[in-house]
Amino acid sequence: MSAALWVLPPAGTLPAQPSAKVARATRVTRAPRIDGRLDEALWAGVRPIDDLVQRQPREGAAPTERSEIFIAYDDEALYIGARLHRVRPQEISRTFTRRDGFGNAERLNIIIDTQRDRRTAVGFGISAAGVRSDFRHTQDEEMRGRESQFDPVWNASAQLDSTGWTAETRILLRSRTRAGWAWTPNWASASSSRSTPR
Repeated sequence: MSAALWVLPPAGTLPAQPSAKVARATRVTRAPRIDGRLDEALWAGVRPIDDLVQRQPREGAAPTERSEIFIAYDDEALYIGARLHRVRPQEISRTFTRRDGFGNAERLNIIIDTQRDRRTAVGFGISAAGVRSDFRHTQDEEMRGRESQFDPVWNASAQLDSTGWTAETRILLRSRTRAGWAWTPNWASASSSRSTPR
């Protein structure tokens, strides 16, 4: 599922965005172990983002499945956890591919507008099978301008369980401004057989 959100650590500042949802990243003193399980105490202290809406096929509609996104950070990295609930977890597609390829696997995509221009972005994806993908958008279009040769330093892992699947990511913070951080991410959990909420 996905949602357009502003993500702000305490030091960040943004211009007024009356229609935007706002989420704040929680500062942590200990980095999580990136194993895809969300079983560490620090995640319990992070307020989940769970009021997501669809992007496709019905933009703005309620999602067909429930998802929760958790955002944390420290001086080194941005940590994103996701709990993707599924009514029929046994039907989750887990196609194994090489890096930067998902096939028909269900996946979580994190697309971050680091320049705050709503045109360019960097993206990080993890499939239910644990396959990672990353890319850079240089144009304001879904696929045109996508550079798949973009290979930043980051880590991710995913795990299936009885209620769906979970994922954890660690993305290094390379460009911190003096005013703090501010990003516009778009969370996207998708499969070939399910709508792609936003």
